[in-house]
Amino acid sequence: MSTQQDRIAYLLARYNSKTCTREEFDELFAWIRDPANEAELDRHMEGLADSLPFGTGAHAVDWEAMYTNIRGHSAARRTRVFRWGLALAAACVALAVGLGFFLMEQDDSAGTAAAMLAQHDVAPGDNRAVLRLNDGSMVILEDQADGIVAVQGGARVEKTADGTLLYGLTDGAAAEAADFNTLEIPRKGQYKLVLPDGSKVWLNAESAITYPTAFTGATREVTLAGEAYFEVAHDARRPFLVAGEGYQLQVLGTHFNIMSYPNEPDIKITLVEGSVLVSDHTEAKKLTPGQQALISHTGRRMRLRSVDVEQAVAWQTNTFFFDNTPVDEAMRMLERWYDVDIHYKTPNRNLAFTGMISRQHPLSSVLRYLEKAGEVKFDISAQTVLVQ
Repeated sequence: MSTQQDRIAYLLARYNSKTCTREEFDELFAWIRDPANEAELDRHMEGLADSLPFGTGAHAVDWEAMYTNIRGHSAARRTRVFRWGLALAAACVALAVGLGFFLMEQDDSAGTAAAMLAQHDVAPGDNRAVLRLNDGSMVILEDQADGIVAVQGGARVEKTADGTLLYGLTDGAAAEAADFNTLEIPRKGQYKLVLPDGSKVWLNAESAITYPTAFTGATREVTLAGEAYFEVAHDARRPFLVAGEGYQLQVLGTHFNIMSYPNEPDIKITLVEGSVLVSDHTEAKKLTPGQQALISHTGRRMRLRSVDVEQAVAWQTNTFFFDNTPVDEAMRMLERWYDVDIHYKTPNRNLAFTGMISRQHPLSSVLRYLEKAGEVKFDISAQTVLVQ
């Protein structure tokens, strides 16, 4: 084996024996998250799985004992570590109860199926968005060079190399009466927005946010359609308000995710840290970290539940996170990210998926892993996926 292969084998062994340090942990998972290492990871996973006793399940591994050795992580960080740990455990153990998919080729027929899917493959989404200015003009951001893309009054709009749209004041300018802009994310797109107050917003595919070019009033108000993750800059004097179809929420400074696609059964508002007050226009409820508000499009009363926030925000780190996710819900995620249409041929509506995979993979790779999860097959043809 090469020096790199020896190093990864060593790190995996340290991880599996729950003895790796924080630095080794970070090195290992940086390597795992890179799609270019998929084939080599397959080989390491197969060897590690073969070394485990027959019937060992991911649920039987005491991962928490290892996490106490990874120092310097906050409670929120430990939650993230746990979920990645569970995913790797599932990847290593083919016989784990509830395992959705794992990163190993089973036989030549699997390779043939993969080749058939790849014939009409679809690339993953990337940073793309349309900026609509107050005068109605449009700026297609992926066609723009990095740098200033618009100046409105005293506001400067800048595009950065990492796919961020940044608002600020031009040199010597003071905040004026604000214009309103809308950032629209198409299917197969994502974008990061830094608002005039420094608040950060990550927008998922098929989403849009409308906001002022300067916050000059007693509140900071934006309107959202689709999905976004917010990290709101704290300002005790000016609450931050997010409004959408069927809901409104108010915060001072906090982190949360809103998923409000009209073709989903519920609006889901998930609090990661801080505090938010959520209203469905009939009642208001305060969320605490780890809680999610569900607001039905059909008029049912708002419900609160405790959730794994890592699943709700996984898309923001370019990860599909399925946790007993019904097939039709999983397919809607793929529709938005790969800009494909999904059709069903005698679908198994009881089928659900569990597992995680990078959104940076081409569509055929994701579908190949999902095929391993249960009795389902996929065909890709001309931006259409047939589920059978």
